[in-house]
Amino acid sequence: MKATTKLLFVLATAVFAFAVKTHATPIVINAALHDYQSNQSYYRTVDFYQFSSTGGLASFDILAWGYQGSYLDSMLWLFQDDGDLGVSALLTQNDDFWSLTGRGFTDGSTSALDSYLSFNFSAGNYLLAVGSCCNYGAHDIIDGMQWNGAASYDNPTLYRTLPYQLTVNGAVSNFRPQDTAISNIPEPASIALLGMGLLALRLYRKKAAV
Repeated sequence: MKATTKLLFVLATAVFAFAVKTHATPIVINAALHDYQSNQSYYRTVDFYQFSSTGGLASFDILAWGYQGSYLDSMLWLFQDDGDLGVSALLTQNDDFWSLTGRGFTDGSTSALDSYLSFNFSAGNYLLAVGSCCNYGAHDIIDGMQWNGAASYDNPTLYRTLPYQLTVNGAVSNFRPQDTAISNIPEPASIALLGMGLLALRLYRKKAAV
């Protein structure tokens, strides 16, 4: 019985260490904004990501200027996700991040034009918006596009794609494009915990049969 308890303790310790390591791994997303043009003018799309936090510090780092041939002058907006996106839900934003040493550029960025946000979260749900310079205010992006509303355009056509890379570190979970369902696929740590439980049950039955 002591050997079984010891084995379970070792397995639980290994699973916990693996889970912590997995949580600490940066989230890296490769995406793009799109420019559309019509006979009236043009507009640029805005990408929204939703996530939750149990509290703590997290950072959002954009690599865009010069990335894959793109020269996107990016901008980030962070909102509280209360189910009704509006200007009053804006928590903070960033256009350019001029402190080269404070950021570290661990994502490979070489330009201060690439946006960066660091925020100490309370428990709750949030939205991150990725768009482009300059600061026209949060009201300019909440419809998912910048500069003008889509309602004023007839048959817009795509004429430019602006790739970017987003790196997320810290106290976030379920980070995903807005309105994307959370995956029901078990995480590796959850699978390991299930395996540990099945092993414990097998050892218990084996012990009882003796």
